[in-house]
Amino acid sequence: MMLSISWQMTIISLIILPIAGLLVKIIVGKSQGFFQKQQAYLATVNGQVEEIYSGLNIVKVFNGENKVIKEFENANEDLYHSGWKSQFLSRINPPNY
Repeated sequence: MMLSISWQMTIISLIILPIAGLLVKIIVGKSQGFFQKQQAYLATVNGQVEEIYSGLNIVKVFNGENKVIKEFENANEDLYHSGWKSQFLSRINPPNY
C-alpha cells in the first residue's frame, strides 16, 4: 500500500526503521546497566545507614564519625551519578501508554 502511495516515502521509512530500532537497543542496553548500578549503590547506601544507625554508640566511642561520613558521602555520590544517568537515558526513550 505504501508503495502505491509514495515509493520515496516507503524507501525512507524502510531505511529509518532499522536505524531507529538499533538506537533504541543501544539506549536501552546502556540504561539497563545504569539501573543495575543504581540498585547496587542503593543497597550499599541503605546497608551503611542501617549499620551506622544500629551501631551509633560504637561509632561515637571509637571516634569514627568522620570516616563513616566520608564513606557515606562517597557511596551517596555514586548513587546520585548512576541514578541521574539511568533516569536521563530512560527519558530519551519513554514507554508508549
